[in-house]
Formats: sequence, C-alpha cells, structure tokens
Amino acid sequence: MVFHGLNWTLPNTPSVKVRTDLEGVVRGRLQEGRLYASLEDTIVENLASIKGKKGIGLVLSYCAALLATKKVDRSYLMQRAGERGVSQITKELLGEIDYVFASSNPGSEDIKSLYAIRKWSQSIHRRLPPRLPQPNWSLLSEDELVDVVGKQLGVK
Repeated sequence: MVFHGLNWTLPNTPSVKVRTDLEGVVRGRLQEGRLYASLEDTIVENLASIKGKKGIGLVLSYCAALLATKKVDRSYLMQRAGERGVSQITKELLGEIDYVFASSNPGSEDIKSLYAIRKWSQSIHRRLPPRLPQPNWSLLSEDELVDVVGKQLGVK
C-alpha cells in the first residue's frame, strides 16, 4: 500500500504474492525487477485478507485513504472485488467515501478538515457523484473517514 502512495507509517512486512488476471499485470508496476500489483488489486487483496481477523478497522482505514485520494478504475476494482468475494464491502466503502465528498448535510464534527478535503477534490476536478442517500455507516463513521482522508492528504 505504501508503494501506491499511502501516506502512513506501516510496519515493514514482506511482499505478499497475489493472483491477478492479464489486465492486472498490465496495470501493475515494475520496479527494481519486481512486478507490483495494481492499486485496485492491492485494495481488493487487503479487503479479502480481513475476513474474520483483527485489525479490520486499520485495513479499512488504509483502503479508504487510497480510494478517496488516488485514481482507481471503479469497474475493474468491482470486477476484481467480485472475483475475491468482497464486492459488498467494496461497494459500501466507495458509497461512504462518495457521501463524505458530496453530502449537502455533512455530519462530521471536523468541518475544517472536511472542507479542506472537499477543496482538494475540487482542485483536481474530481467528479462528484449525484446526491446519495445517507449510508448506514456500517464500515467507518463519517468522522473516521474524514480523519483518514485528511491524514492521507496532510490536512489533519
């Protein structure tokens, strides 16, 4: 995840081998003789690895930070998520991120960080989704999302 720009300090762990398709190989990045998985595959593999494990909140935070701040191909992400059995959690996480970016009635306590994040998204011409119904917040709360995205962007 750090390879894809996660702006957090993570323990130095060895690389994990993952299966992908030909498109995943093309989307991957070659560095120092190693092929690294695409951002979409990295996110999906991390979400798939948390089934029944501790640390789910941390992995969700890392994935949310990258999904909110990096360019991902949503159709490929959802295709890979379906293949790994994590399409529902991926959809929910994307929906919660979209809501934070586009809500007309933000429920976050940290309004300053929320508006800094929204200003950043407008500066990169991020396409905002249409008005969405408020999600159930089953994964990360609105405040947690603002915290992790703000930390990733350095506004928190």
